[in-house]
Amino acid sequence: MLMNTPKPDIQAKLQALREAYARQLPSKLQSLVQAWKMLTENNWNWDNAAELYRELHTLAGSAPTFGFAELGQQANAAEQLLKIWVTEQVAPEVEPRQQLGIMLEKLGAELAPARYTSTSDGDPAPLPGIKKDSRTGLLKHTKIKK
Repeated sequence: MLMNTPKPDIQAKLQALREAYARQLPSKLQSLVQAWKMLTENNWNWDNAAELYRELHTLAGSAPTFGFAELGQQANAAEQLLKIWVTEQVAPEVEPRQQLGIMLEKLGAELAPARYTSTSDGDPAPLPGIKKDSRTGLLKHTKIKK
């Protein structure tokens, strides 16, 4: 008979991977915001646009894999907007640029200022916007209330 639940050691390894990914999110998101600023300040350089697109594509694919589905959806929305401009090599008008800028700033603001520290029991303290699901014990992305 096959069991549907992974063995505890596999669960622990998966959780460690999720936590490692969560610790990297602030720098990944800040990198996106920096790439956007560089792109907009340098007269829309196509190499910079393509690099930003690749970073968004990677985040859109990896975030849901590690339990951050909403973050992946937000990255995917920004990626799709940028993809049109990159593939057609058409610089966007002011309003769509502003829309993408707002999307990227929201992504960066969600986790960038956070610090990942340990609690007294040695477990990592959650980042703002990340909580542990009480049922599964897995980390997941949540909206930050402002």
